[in-house]
Amino acid sequence: MNQLTVLSLGRLWWAAIGLIALANAPLPGVEKANLPPADEPLAEEPAANANTQETDHAAGHRAGPNREAVVVFGRDAVLKKGETAEAVVVIGGSARVEGRVRAAVVTIGGDADISGEVGDAAVAVMGSVKLAPTAKVRGDAVSVGGSVDVAEGASVGGHTQEVNFGGWQLPKLHWLQQWLRECVFKGRPLAPSVGWLWIVTGVYLLVYLLVAVAFPGAVQSCVQRLTEQPATTFLTGLLTKLLVPFVLGLLLITGIGIIGVPFLVAAVVLAKVFGKVALFMYLGQQLARAVKPEAALKPLLAFLLGWLLITLLYMVWYLGFFTMILVDIWALGVAVMAVVSRSRRETPPASALPPPPAAPVPSSAPAPPVAPSANYASLAGPAAGAGAGPAPTPPAMPATATVPPGGSPPVPPTISPAAPPVYPPEALAYPRAGFWQRIGAGVLDLLLIGIAVRLMPFRHGDLPFLLISVAYFTALWTWKGTTVGGIVLNLKVARLDGQPVTWAVALVRALFAWFSAVVLFLGFFWIAWDKELQGWHDKIAGTVVVRLPRGTPLLLL
Repeated sequence: MNQLTVLSLGRLWWAAIGLIALANAPLPGVEKANLPPADEPLAEEPAANANTQETDHAAGHRAGPNREAVVVFGRDAVLKKGETAEAVVVIGGSARVEGRVRAAVVTIGGDADISGEVGDAAVAVMGSVKLAPTAKVRGDAVSVGGSVDVAEGASVGGHTQEVNFGGWQLPKLHWLQQWLRECVFKGRPLAPSVGWLWIVTGVYLLVYLLVAVAFPGAVQSCVQRLTEQPATTFLTGLLTKLLVPFVLGLLLITGIGIIGVPFLVAAVVLAKVFGKVALFMYLGQQLARAVKPEAALKPLLAFLLGWLLITLLYMVWYLGFFTMILVDIWALGVAVMAVVSRSRRETPPASALPPPPAAPVPSSAPAPPVAPSANYASLAGPAAGAGAGPAPTPPAMPATATVPPGGSPPVPPTISPAAPPVYPPEALAYPRAGFWQRIGAGVLDLLLIGIAVRLMPFRHGDLPFLLISVAYFTALWTWKGTTVGGIVLNLKVARLDGQPVTWAVALVRALFAWFSAVVLFLGFFWIAWDKELQGWHDKIAGTVVVRLPRGTPLLLL
């Protein structure tokens, strides 16, 4: 940007900030050359000030006594022929100057149409400067993102400058001007007169409907959290709003951690979408029950009713933005609480120990009567382990036992050897790890890998990070079944078939984990709504991630 552009932007800063902040005081940046000519009588000044106040009132700006600047927000301003003002500043509208302005004319989000006289600069940001044949501008004529149209006969005492971006001129931004005027300056996200905004709203509605139809279980889980803990969900959303920038900063500080930024942003966006759908359903149900206590609407009908209620609130002046902020925070908290609740929900674990061995099975022959003093304790002790002493001897036959003629002596009961205990696989013995636990372990591992890559003496793009991460996960999964992040959070990778994790399985899982990340991280988000809590790479490798009890020495596994 050349010196002329810097000078023009400096005048813009002075005009927009100095005039608004010091509207009731003499402008320090106005030199004698910018004042009216000396041949004009000073007696006309009170009349000019009176006309300026009438113009302010006509333009919708409530001017006080001795106010010399015309400052208008969200609408157009007109300075009629024969009227005088110290300055004209219009934000969210256009300015038409037919009279005389001693200082500058500045418009933001609108055009500056001048047919009178301007003592200093005429600046239009996101708009154009249009000078009629009778226009006189003693300073610069500058347009940022627009054009400067100087008719034949118009005079510009300074420079004429069109500030664009790399030679590209911004298109006409009438839609932006309308949005600023009808929405921003009225404190509402929606306005009936802004047509393009309703197209965007319709697209959002279709997305919400698709989520409600495609993921009813996840949405109902959010609704349940909102019904049971409405205040906690809001506070959770507020806390998450405060923590997300902090986490983003930590990722950016590491340099290589920037790879996790889009993942975190996408997670927050998806959480808001699911949370808003649940919030609309909840509000629709509450509204129906307020009218009829026993009413029970279908989920989609409750969603549409709640969406309609929020949409109407969005169009109310100044209440609309407050409602939008409240809904945004609450929706985020609902989704986070639902995910945390699901991750804490433990599946009924199978018993880690086998059932007790069955009682000794006697032979088919009936057992003879045994004296009450027979010691049966010797039958149970040594059978628990092989080689633990001499073999147990059967109890002695009572002396009164007789053998019938021609018969065989009674056979003492026999004891079956105890079978070795059979333990269930880890995938069934322990509860599955939830979405946020796995994401936390992954973030710790990526930060560790990122620091290692940063310390390398040579780096060539992202290839070292990719290779080191694949080697890191493959080696640790094969060696210990977990990583450093998994050790911190007591997580372990287990195969569904009960076999140990081999290097081939670990390599396939590591490679396809990158595939789950490349496809907009959908492979990782799949963990949140999958019944088995598996990502795409888990399903391909046939693995799950389980949570071991606290205190389990993972380093010794």
